[in-house]
Amino acid sequence: FEYSIDGGAFQASATFTNVAPGNHDIAVINTADPTCISAPTTVTVNAVPTQPAAPTANATSPATCTDLTGSITVSVPAPAAGITYSIDGVTYTNTTGVFTGIAPGTYNVTYNNGTCISAAAQVTINPAPTAPAAPTAAATSPATCTDLTGSITVTVPAPAAGITYSIDGVTYTNTTGVFTGIAPGTYNVTYNNGTCISAAAQVTVNPAPTAPA
Repeated sequence: FEYSIDGGAFQASATFTNVAPGNHDIAVINTADPTCISAPTTVTVNAVPTQPAAPTANATSPATCTDLTGSITVSVPAPAAGITYSIDGVTYTNTTGVFTGIAPGTYNVTYNNGTCISAAAQVTINPAPTAPAAPTAAATSPATCTDLTGSITVTVPAPAAGITYSIDGVTYTNTTGVFTGIAPGTYNVTYNNGTCISAAAQVTVNPAPTAPA
């Protein structure tokens, strides 16, 4: 037997490829008797499924200058059986819609509903904030040989909500920018603006004058 589609040439294979959506008439001929051609049978190739709309997705960028990565969360469509998500258009193994540990950059977020891959939603993870410049700070050294300690005063930035100061890079409880009772030595003065820790300003509290002989 040989087969024909829509009145075309007969072929030995019963499979027709690259057939456009629509109704098609299939006929069969008995090659042993070429005058014996079947009545046509109509079969329908359905239209291509419609591509799903782009997902709804949001990015969370690094919150502090020590953060290196952010995250991307898809809220629509919500996780469901058969749905997988991607931020590179290649890997569709994520079933939660939440991507963590993502480097700053712009991503095309898509999902696969088991039949089609959606249009893309573009989201951006911004870089981490930049560390602030070093503060302006000055030291007051012991003035007489009976003094044992000095002080350090930060003038820039001035005290404000959310700003704390440190002279050891560890403790950020000072909100005035004034450190008293400081032993002679060299200190790295920094401040925390609530998001990042600044570069350091190095200041030195000199030793007390030497008593005369």
